[in-house]
Amino acid sequence: MRLHDWIVLLSCVTILGSGRSVAQTSFAPLYWSEADLAFILPEGWTRAEPFRPQGITLSRETSHIDLLILEEVSTDLIRRQTLEGMINARGLMPLQYTVQTHFGQDGLKIDAVDRLRVTLGIGIIALLPDDRALLLVGIAPSGDLLLNAALTFLLDSLTLSASVPPTLPSYGWLWSSSLIDETFVISAWARGRADRLYGLDTTRGVVVFDATDGAYTSLIEFNDPAQATGIAADQNGMVYISDRACRCIRRLNEAGRWLDPIGKFSGGAPHSVAAAPAGIVYAVDGSANAYVLDILTDADETSVNLNFNTATVPFISVDPSGTVWVLEWLRSLMTGEVSAAISVLETAPDENGKQNAELGWRLQFWIDAIHPDGTTGFAVAEDRIVIASRAGSIASFTLQGVPIPAIATAGSLSLVYGQDTLYSFDNAFTLWAWSRRAEPDRYGGQQLADDVPVFGRLTSEIPTQEWAFMGQSGETICLYAADLRRTNAVAIGVDAALRLFAPDGVEIGYNDDHLDSGLFGIYDAALCPTMLPQTGTYRLQVEQRQGDGVYGLVLRRDAPLALGVQNVVQVEGEIRDLAPQERWTFSGRAGQTLTLTMTATSGDLDALLALYDANGTFIASNDDATDTDLGINAQIAQVQLPADGTYTLQAGRWEGTGRYRLIIAVIAS
Repeated sequence: MRLHDWIVLLSCVTILGSGRSVAQTSFAPLYWSEADLAFILPEGWTRAEPFRPQGITLSRETSHIDLLILEEVSTDLIRRQTLEGMINARGLMPLQYTVQTHFGQDGLKIDAVDRLRVTLGIGIIALLPDDRALLLVGIAPSGDLLLNAALTFLLDSLTLSASVPPTLPSYGWLWSSSLIDETFVISAWARGRADRLYGLDTTRGVVVFDATDGAYTSLIEFNDPAQATGIAADQNGMVYISDRACRCIRRLNEAGRWLDPIGKFSGGAPHSVAAAPAGIVYAVDGSANAYVLDILTDADETSVNLNFNTATVPFISVDPSGTVWVLEWLRSLMTGEVSAAISVLETAPDENGKQNAELGWRLQFWIDAIHPDGTTGFAVAEDRIVIASRAGSIASFTLQGVPIPAIATAGSLSLVYGQDTLYSFDNAFTLWAWSRRAEPDRYGGQQLADDVPVFGRLTSEIPTQEWAFMGQSGETICLYAADLRRTNAVAIGVDAALRLFAPDGVEIGYNDDHLDSGLFGIYDAALCPTMLPQTGTYRLQVEQRQGDGVYGLVLRRDAPLALGVQNVVQVEGEIRDLAPQERWTFSGRAGQTLTLTMTATSGDLDALLALYDANGTFIASNDDATDTDLGINAQIAQVQLPADGTYTLQAGRWEGTGRYRLIIAVIAS
């Protein structure tokens, strides 16, 4: 028995033990107060000491990531030279420059190595919506699978406020398309180049779709009878189909012509196929729970055993870097229990296409509640793993096993990744496309989270953008859209309007210029307060009225208060340029006398308080308290409530921003 098999055996024996490595369940936030940014720390990374006044450093074992902010006065040349300088200072040489889009603007990625090629580096320039530049430089030992994933993770979780908890953006719906011919029996997908998406009909052939909108293009029928089991495509435009009928891998070129097949497999195989960016083909061979991974290149053909106690046919996937991943179900030798495990192939073909002598699997983590009978798809992107099920959901994990919010679908039969887009096919003959960046000029997931700013860009080419959020019948919300670059309240930058639709599609709110919301510019928009009539998903449309530029958008919900047993309640909040009001609700009784005090605790906030009854009728307000000891803080002193009901206390500003403390004292009941 090979050493690897003994390791797997020990893993199986301890499958139920306390030492089992399972997927993690939480993320740690990172608040960078100096830059007013927040991130989610990738698993295993910690913050180290700042490497310079404008930057911070993250570390994990022998890997490091430096983050640096350059103010908006910097030029493209200064940014690039600064990034190159950070890379050179770490003894690395730039190899490849790639233009990347971050937050709706062109940025730059530089791949680098040291002279001995034992250390790799990745440098990224990302322009933020406020025109500052975020520079990231990561270094790690060559072969590290997690550095690129960590950088992507940081950028995806970035929140443009050090006081707002960061969140990972969920996948947003990009488009969906129903098949024009429901006689297609599509079991698997592959994302090709030139905006092509290939669906596999197991007996008829390859169905070609447009990957930009799901439109049907053509059917390329098999040239011989087939029992196809899987499909893959490489960066050269070649399509590969694993076929049990010929016990081979069929090949289809980009022009739609069948080429000579490759590989020779045992009866009932190959079970699936995957392709690496360099054109290396991987296929699962074997039977009777003894599976191997065959590796086919132009120069060589070899195989590596899969785990000896695999309970069923495993799934394989190749990530964008060419690393091979496997999803297996391993049977415990003690209890017979079957559990899902994720592993990676430790060595890959060299630059000449030859395999190294030693190939083996490294267990990454175990996954609970993923069962083989219900699993229909497995795919790996730069920074995450996704698993589809017949139950109608797509589970998502980081490369280290931390769960990420799933996508709910109508029944995911298969899925595939391609250029940051996830494609799934359901049992209603509908093809779905999901993206974390559903629009190129948008920062933040399409689903709004409470008090988490998102940003979009409106131009003559993109005059509208849509967002969504979940709402409950009867709750009250505020929505704000503002041009945060405006330095003059009456200047015209981007003038945006807000239009809100209820779950049944009925328009329930519209605003162009909201002058009473506390927003800085007269062209900013707000829907505040807005009571929601139904429970469900609300659709918000941001519309260009005039001007081009970036707007910020935030959702705030009324927050309930309960008067304490000592008749005094104290809470804290924050007033920001993009969220200039915070509304608190409480139950009051007729004749109660209250004193309400709002005190600024940070920034240059000049507090403003207003009180409303259950009907929204104004009762009282204050800017500067009568009590001179409170300075420019606000206080509504000894106000008597006129009736039983729910009251709203609106904390706002006369000017400025900052955190505040709110105290409600019951003077008389």
